[in-house]
Amino acid sequence: MPQELIYKRVFCLCGHAQSGKTSLSEAILYHCGVTTRLGRVEEGTTVSDYEEDEKERKSSINLAVLEAKYKSYHLQFIDTPGYLDFIGEVVSGLKASDFAIIVVDATSGVEVGTEKAWELIHKENLPCLFFINKLDKENTSYEKTLAQIRELLTKKAVSFCSLSDQNIN
Repeated sequence: MPQELIYKRVFCLCGHAQSGKTSLSEAILYHCGVTTRLGRVEEGTTVSDYEEDEKERKSSINLAVLEAKYKSYHLQFIDTPGYLDFIGEVVSGLKASDFAIIVVDATSGVEVGTEKAWELIHKENLPCLFFINKLDKENTSYEKTLAQIRELLTKKAVSFCSLSDQNIN
């Protein structure tokens, strides 16, 4: 018997361009069984970047609203562009959200798009999570990236992580 969906969560993925928002969206869709394969930005096979311009640029231009079911949760999430040229898409996504997730690239740390996303989230008074991405790349440090978030954005950032190869369910 299917599990009854009793909780609905709407959240916005935002952050600097190329931080991995669309790839995180793909991972969520795949993990929740919405897709049977992980789409790749480089190959133009993602669910959210479906416009030809987005595929050619290998970057989001428009926000995309995605849905998934996970346990008793009905998730709606918004994948937003990271370039400041498209900041209106981020503003629109945040207006429709219960909370936000800022994706931070551990190879680059806090960038101008990260700061702008934080500013908009703070203005909307939304709860926020930071997702530190690309920790599998060389010369990255979870601790240094978290310290930079605390120094440049908020001292209230609390660490919650799984640094193992095991999924958090």
